[in-house]
Amino acid sequence: MPRHLPTYSTCAAPGTARPHTNIGGLAGFIISAWYFSGVLTIVGGLAFLFGIVWLAGPMGWCIIAAAIIIALVEIKHWYYNERLLCIADRDCAIGTVISEPTAAFDGDRKLDLMLAPFTQLETEIALINHLEQNRAMLEDPANFGAPFHSGVPFLPASTVLSSNRSELVAYMDRLAGSDPDDSEATSNMYNQTTIGLVDTLMQTTTNASEPRNFFLRFYRKLVAAIPDQATRDAIPEDFDPAVNWQAPGAQSTLTSVNPYTNESTLLNPMFRYAQGSKPLVPYLHCELEGNYIEILLNDFILALTVFVAGCVALGFLGPLGPLAALALAILVFLIKKLIDWITGNDGDASTPDIDWDDPDFTGYPGFTERSGDVVVAYGNWIMDTEHHQYFEIHPVRAYYIIAQRDPGEDTPPLVNGNEDQILVGPNFDPQQVTGAMAGRICELVSRAEQQDPASTVPVTGAAALSFGMRTHYS
Repeated sequence: MPRHLPTYSTCAAPGTARPHTNIGGLAGFIISAWYFSGVLTIVGGLAFLFGIVWLAGPMGWCIIAAAIIIALVEIKHWYYNERLLCIADRDCAIGTVISEPTAAFDGDRKLDLMLAPFTQLETEIALINHLEQNRAMLEDPANFGAPFHSGVPFLPASTVLSSNRSELVAYMDRLAGSDPDDSEATSNMYNQTTIGLVDTLMQTTTNASEPRNFFLRFYRKLVAAIPDQATRDAIPEDFDPAVNWQAPGAQSTLTSVNPYTNESTLLNPMFRYAQGSKPLVPYLHCELEGNYIEILLNDFILALTVFVAGCVALGFLGPLGPLAALALAILVFLIKKLIDWITGNDGDASTPDIDWDDPDFTGYPGFTERSGDVVVAYGNWIMDTEHHQYFEIHPVRAYYIIAQRDPGEDTPPLVNGNEDQILVGPNFDPQQVTGAMAGRICELVSRAEQQDPASTVPVTGAAALSFGMRTHYS
């Protein structure tokens, strides 16, 4: 199993963790310009600053370049040390991968998990029932307005939603709406609906009356799971216990001050809810870390440092000195990027090949995790202060395959509402996972990860099979 994966970030304590909107000065301008307008705005703004100091001569160019270097150092420190709020130094989750893991712009590889013991089929059926139960609320014009909606989103009949999944996906997209000032924000009715749905799912039990909410801490701010008061205060309000979420028309009017925006807001879900081509399920976002942002910022800092040094050294050239220094800085930047390209230093978190601990079993050559696998993700439990404050496991320090999807299946068939998983043989149903089983599996993983140089956890064959695992799995 992929273990001891590279990590580049550290999480921050309450009072230190902050989103980019809470960064001022030149660093705040650069980040905000990047988020909202991209690199052209940044280049244009910095060119304007350079233009202002042109008349000041080489010294003015040096001053503004030095200021940008300081800002970039501040941005890098924030991105890797102050962006993520610490909740637990290590935690563990078990779930089904709901989309093919891909590398994002920052080099991190996303690993989105539909947490056990739930399946896509039962969750989407529960969603249809929940929408129908709350039809009156979802068709009330008083609940919809700008900036997300220009009217009430059309809700098809439940028979249509049940027979045509594309209609269900389209409705949830309409319900989420769009805010022109915040592309990741979702409407209040969307938030209220998904919070109610998750609460409904958490109330279900197995035939043996066993609770199925053993991963509730990743869906909701739980006092028992987050005993530190300062950490709880740093997490927005996400649930209203006074509301009977199973009742028709259930919604909360509870407002609280978001500790990061200082604005009064309604409930803020701590889980993400999949849309589009993904299964319509709540999921836990996990990230294997890359360091593309660090590499990029270091390259810019190197180039700007060369520029400052060039301005000083070539000051005798007068106005031509900064231009020569700029040409030299660009050359150094391009050479560094060429070296990165030749050495493969792209900063992306490449997907590690799966290792197999049984010497008699080599697994599927070159196999990596895929949509449909059931995995254990182990790493830091944090709240991302960006992206509307979601819970995540970030960085993922290790992950273990419990059930492996057949790599020969490009379009796997559905089994109990999940993609066909192959445990080197039989299909594995995540609904089999219980709270006790999840606790034991996570205990074994934690023990293996915290003990060096151990790579396996000795377990008897009967015990391993009782977890739904074979003995050749760590």
